[in-house]
Amino acid sequence: MTPNPQGSGKKFTRKQLGFLFTILGAVLAIVSLSASIILRPHQQPLTSLALSPTPSPSPATNPVSPLIFGTNMSLFASATTDQMLDSPATQKALQQIHVQMIRMPIRPGVPEAVEIKAAQAIKKIGAVPLVILNGPLVPDPLSVDRRVVQDMKQVFGSATVYYEFGNEEDLQGISMQRYTASWNTIIPQLKQIDPKAHFIGPVSYKYDRANLTAFLQQTQPKPDEISWHEYVCGHQSQANPCIAGIDGWVDHIRDARDAMQQIIGHTLPIMITEWNYAPDLNVLPNGRVNTNDGKHDNAAFMSAWTEKALQTLAANHVFASMQYAATNTPLPLIGLNDSITPQGAAFQRMYQQIITNQQAP
Repeated sequence: MTPNPQGSGKKFTRKQLGFLFTILGAVLAIVSLSASIILRPHQQPLTSLALSPTPSPSPATNPVSPLIFGTNMSLFASATTDQMLDSPATQKALQQIHVQMIRMPIRPGVPEAVEIKAAQAIKKIGAVPLVILNGPLVPDPLSVDRRVVQDMKQVFGSATVYYEFGNEEDLQGISMQRYTASWNTIIPQLKQIDPKAHFIGPVSYKYDRANLTAFLQQTQPKPDEISWHEYVCGHQSQANPCIAGIDGWVDHIRDARDAMQQIIGHTLPIMITEWNYAPDLNVLPNGRVNTNDGKHDNAAFMSAWTEKALQTLAANHVFASMQYAATNTPLPLIGLNDSITPQGAAFQRMYQQIITNQQAP
């Protein structure tokens, strides 16, 4: 098109001028907004903010295992009765406080019929069974262990049964070399009886990296889970150090995972198969405490201590744990009159908070 030689003198109507001013205003607004964004590069453009979806809670990548809410069965050979076996009210109370796993001992002097009755009580309560096998501390553990695994298969059928090999053998002077040699002989034979069963060690009376290292290096087959026990103070200790002592569990759990990673290249689930504040309270044969330490019968202390213990186990993603013990001991969940103790009540509250309401610490 040929340019108009008189274009420089063209007259604009009022309507055209209004249109031009509108365009000019829009251009100035865009320039102003661009300058603002350039001067403040750390802020998101408004359009980007408008398109971003509203954040929503995401599911936990490591949910808390309900099996941390476990307990121990007493089943003392010296006792003529066991409350968990013989009291339907106690069984109902254990269900009420949400016990998820029960650790059952195999003690010399306890008849096989009583062991089977104990396993049936666990099944009736609806808990996952963990059974303590005989280790090298007793003569000929294999014959007893074979019988126990066969009996448990009869009771629990196709369900998974967990087995610990021995109990605090290190406290009784059994070396880890002897312990692992016994494991390597016995566990493969038990796996043939029940291939789906889980076998756990070294069941140390306290966390010991040297024990765990030797166990992981020398065992064949490797364990399905590892375990040890946690008590934080003696009965003569003051209350505050007993509560503060729980913080040490965090270091133990972290160190155990580091050891596993270094030795076998991955971590195994951790089970704290006994825990409470003290292991040394004086107990009469009927389970009553013969030592007044100012803590075991102090509801405020027992509640605070138990809540912190379970919060710590949950926060550190322990796979399973068992309070010591459910009944017939100085620190029970269920008292001699079938009532829920302060520790049992705290146990129940923590289950409802952490598992039911999913308010993980």
